[in-house]
Amino acid sequence: MKLRKMAKLLIGIWIVSTPILAKDYVMLVGVGEFKDSKLYQPLEIKEDIKIIKDALIQNKLQKGYSIIELINKDATKNNIISNLNAISDRLTSNDRFFFYYSGHGTAHADSSIWKYIRKLDRDDRDFLVDTSAIVPYDFNENDIQNTLLVGSRDFEPIIQEMDKKASEILIILDACFSSEMARGERFNANFSGKKKHQYKNTTRVSSSGRTSNRSGKSNITSIIAKCLKTSSHNKCLRNSKTSDTIRVKD
Repeated sequence: MKLRKMAKLLIGIWIVSTPILAKDYVMLVGVGEFKDSKLYQPLEIKEDIKIIKDALIQNKLQKGYSIIELINKDATKNNIISNLNAISDRLTSNDRFFFYYSGHGTAHADSSIWKYIRKLDRDDRDFLVDTSAIVPYDFNENDIQNTLLVGSRDFEPIIQEMDKKASEILIILDACFSSEMARGERFNANFSGKKKHQYKNTTRVSSSGRTSNRSGKSNITSIIAKCLKTSSHNKCLRNSKTSDTIRVKD
């Protein structure tokens, strides 16, 4: 009886004293073709995904890691959101999350979508104001409000929840108009520019500003891959920032 009690005590001490292993979660999303839409030009995104994946595996990820790749037909809006939610549910304070997106992005300033926004009721036309969106595989320009993956509505709320749980989050967005996709602050109603930061553990990197297309010479994928090989990728990313090609917020 004493031995049994002693065994239980030792097991309890072992469980308490054993550190919880950290895990890295990676989500790589690339959309270079579309199910029905002809609005955006096809992109070759598979090589970008491979470069980032190889850099992470070789230089950054811990032994316990999980990688989800959603490329073209697998990168539907619902599939992206459901996988984000599933990772969020599993995150602990020891874990890290890396998100990379390569593809098309859009925003209220994007003239190519305005003929479709004008078809909406007046009250619905501002769903892209002060935010950005990424364009999933099943995007349909004739149902623009429901088929874009909008930052403020679909993406940012999940990242905010992750930010409360994980030790580190790195979001990389190689898309036009992408700087507002995972925004970590809110502007006041008078647009004075005062900000309330909402992220503690999240760094976000975008290849373009809130009103601009990404530069064809931004080379963001190689910049990210280079920084992932350093001991402090966040510091490297901040030092790599230029006025037009890479924008970092943390």
